[in-house]
Amino acid sequence: MQKMLIITKERMTYNEAPPSRILNLAESLREHIHVDIIAKSSSKKENRRATVVLPSFGESFLGRQIYKILMLLVASFFIVFKRTRLVMTREYYYILALKPVAFLFRAKLVYDMHCFRYKELLEEGKPLKSRLIMPVEKLSHRFADIILAVSPGIYDDMDSSLKRKALILQNGVNLDEFKEVLSKPLKKSFFRKYGLNPKTDYVGFIGNWMPWVDVETILEASNFLPDGIQIFVAGVPYHKAPLAELRKKYPKVLFTGRIPHRDAIMFLKIAKAAVLSYKQAEVTKHLSVRKTLEYLAAGLPIIMSDSDINEKNYLKEGDNYILFEPSNPKSLAGAILTLLSDRNMLSKMSRNNRNLAGNFSWKNVLLKSGFLSRIGIVGLLRDKSLLKSSVAVIIKALNEEEHIAECIESALRATRGLNAEIVLVDSNSEDRTVEIASRYPVKIVRLKDKSERCCGIGPQIGYLITKSDFVYILDGDMVLDRNFLREALPYFADPLICGVGGNIEELSRGNLAFQVRYKDHVVSKPKPVRQLGMGGVYRRSCINEVGYFSNPYLKAYEEYDLAAKIEKLGKILVRIPHRMVSHYGDEGTEFRTLINRWKSGYIFGSGQYLRYSLRGRHFWRTLNELKIYFASLLWLVAGILSFAFLFRSAIPLLTYLLATSMMVALLSARKNSFRQLAFSIFSYNFQALGMLRGFFMHPKPVSSFKPKIEIVKEGGLKS
Repeated sequence: MQKMLIITKERMTYNEAPPSRILNLAESLREHIHVDIIAKSSSKKENRRATVVLPSFGESFLGRQIYKILMLLVASFFIVFKRTRLVMTREYYYILALKPVAFLFRAKLVYDMHCFRYKELLEEGKPLKSRLIMPVEKLSHRFADIILAVSPGIYDDMDSSLKRKALILQNGVNLDEFKEVLSKPLKKSFFRKYGLNPKTDYVGFIGNWMPWVDVETILEASNFLPDGIQIFVAGVPYHKAPLAELRKKYPKVLFTGRIPHRDAIMFLKIAKAAVLSYKQAEVTKHLSVRKTLEYLAAGLPIIMSDSDINEKNYLKEGDNYILFEPSNPKSLAGAILTLLSDRNMLSKMSRNNRNLAGNFSWKNVLLKSGFLSRIGIVGLLRDKSLLKSSVAVIIKALNEEEHIAECIESALRATRGLNAEIVLVDSNSEDRTVEIASRYPVKIVRLKDKSERCCGIGPQIGYLITKSDFVYILDGDMVLDRNFLREALPYFADPLICGVGGNIEELSRGNLAFQVRYKDHVVSKPKPVRQLGMGGVYRRSCINEVGYFSNPYLKAYEEYDLAAKIEKLGKILVRIPHRMVSHYGDEGTEFRTLINRWKSGYIFGSGQYLRYSLRGRHFWRTLNELKIYFASLLWLVAGILSFAFLFRSAIPLLTYLLATSMMVALLSARKNSFRQLAFSIFSYNFQALGMLRGFFMHPKPVSSFKPKIEIVKEGGLKS
């Protein structure tokens, strides 16, 4: 099970927003991974919620720095000795300080981003501090491996490079807190505690008064309300104004000060409506929706200022809220009176808001964010309504007369009842492939110029001439499982998933060239993968972002190239434990297969892919994927050099031969037979030479691709 560490300077209480988010997220995450928390020491009850509690050294500058250093030491201990590979924090300075140890031990740093702090400091009237913090905060954004934006507004204000590793994980709401029925004795006790009048209608605001929260308008609105309606404000002013003075200035307002979280929920349960009042400030679109979700869960109609806030993305005026003019107390008072006087509207909004709150449970928010998928836990979010989407099955073929009928028939079976089209892209076959395919209700497109034949050209042509929501690529020597598309499409409910593949049944049992890659194409549970070798179904909108489906100039490795581009978008590919295809490979020997791949140019694809990676800025990923061929190439070079120095000394050659013998012995221990050993050694070196040859082939830009094709047969649409 994966391990995550959450580190914070907060104490573990539900009474404040930051630790409340940590506790609720940790509870939801623990259904899937192991979660530890390091927090500040407090009461015994709060300390039990953390794995490790650190002593507070006071709020002086020195005390805070000592706490940070101790936190970093303990967090480093978890990374190094407890093998924790995910570390989450909302403090940007921890991201910077932990980056070296995280890099060395391959841990990912997750930045739980609740604001652009330097922008908030500007709103607070601290421009100098804002300028000092800005470059440090921006550097922490670069160092983070995953960024969790607490609101869509924060995500929208990120540059494109940050968005690729960012997700929106808004606050959720604990619905269980609002299910408890308010008994008469409990209600009576609560009213007595805060001096409430059972005959009064209460309208309230809960939360601390930050500079961008327009509490002043709420307070002034109390002067325009009749007896029988009272505003309550739970929280404390950021400027630390004495509550005694505020009570004297606004006698019609109930000021509670800072209260326990349980009491805040009680206030929402006895209120008639809630107020969201914000000033016209840039940071309002960055704010968390925590308060709003609690209002919804309590079934409270909302009276909201007409400001640029996130709530407008999912709330509807008239159904969930009514508006008032920002910074206008009379407008707010009028909205309160209008709402409270209309019992039907109150009842409708209360019902709508309580129902809507169910969409924002912590479990739902976590699932829909894509965070679980990003850390390797996939398959939890599926939607069968996606089966109504359109899908194109693109069959690429070259001289497949032996299998093309079975291939097309399998595609027709797999798409029966779906909104689908089937297109055969033929690379100018010299046998009866097109003639046989013409018997079926599929569209057939043929490449005119044989010199343009490449593995990547068929999928790209098919992508360009279809318009479906999803695109599936199928080789002409494959049989598509009748249920695969129905199994795969619901996975796209996860917005992070760009492509889905399945297990491969390799029918060429005797050919090691196909059997050696079997393990890479079979999974026992849904699993993120680096690439979808042997085909898969892709989301078209994601492919549109990449700019192309398949590089038409690649002799091979087109799926690797696409996967690298998808990774740069911050999306993932998934293989599911359901058979996707049965594959007929060459029936000849594995050595003959390699020779044929050299003749066709297929074996040069790895080198082409490497050359294109220099343009696509994914060279290091490609280098890692091709490392076995690089190692083989270096070994060949070392052998040549050792022979070249033979006239001076035999030591280099003897050293090389000894090292080679040791490598062969080590390799033989991992292989089941001499045949596998011989093939592996031959294959590695042969493909290394092919990679070298392919690297020096001139790369053409995909944008220059203008296919010369002819439409052999129209059709292919079915539903």
